[in-house]
Amino acid sequence: AERQGGEEFLEIGGIDAAGHHAQEDAVGPAQAMGDHRGSAPGNIAADKLDDNGKEQLQLLLKRVARMHDLIEGILQYSRVGRIEEKNSEIDLNAMIREIIETIDPPPNIDIKVPKKLPTIFFSKTPIEQIFQNLLSNAIKYMDKPKGKIVIDWARKNGSLIFNVRDNGPGIKEIYFDKIFHIFQTLAPRDEIESTGIGLTIVKKIIETNGGKIWLESEIGKGSTFSFTLPQKETESEMRTHAKL
Repeated sequence: AERQGGEEFLEIGGIDAAGHHAQEDAVGPAQAMGDHRGSAPGNIAADKLDDNGKEQLQLLLKRVARMHDLIEGILQYSRVGRIEEKNSEIDLNAMIREIIETIDPPPNIDIKVPKKLPTIFFSKTPIEQIFQNLLSNAIKYMDKPKGKIVIDWARKNGSLIFNVRDNGPGIKEIYFDKIFHIFQTLAPRDEIESTGIGLTIVKKIIETNGGKIWLESEIGKGSTFSFTLPQKETESEMRTHAKL
């Protein structure tokens, strides 16, 4: 009941305006301290803080950053399905390359796309959010010295099926549903930084567009997130069919 109430709250029309005000309040303290997210706190007042003070300041900055990310996640969630973006032809091969460059995975993690991805007719921002969240999660939770992530796809019954597979720690079956609930994480936030919103956004985008998402996983061997999207004709395909 608590989770459902939270999701209903997120649907309130004024969430964007309220969220932006809250976001400004969250960012303000960090900016007032020189916006030292990730910087050495000693740069702020090295001559006035002992080691314990620097540690406490670093913890404060981390919490401000977490609040900023949480509010941004809530805003993204609230916009899914309410803000329309024009569909366009998207070359997923080029998009995935850009996403990987943006994420900048560590050198021990290899991301492969063994089969050329299709060009789809879809809104650019939502499909970017889907792949960016799934890839970021696979990287974030990777526990192997040599991480492997594979993106593949297929066509079936008028739908496109995409898979993002990794050789990470795996997820227990009892959590297969929980991880798609808002604010839910499988690891303490002090161990792995996460807002618990990313997969909720992914699920909402996919379901809003007539698809579904599911998870297959085995502890110690890795996970595969699979999702479907209805296959829509691209503009070039529609022009070709119109000529027939």
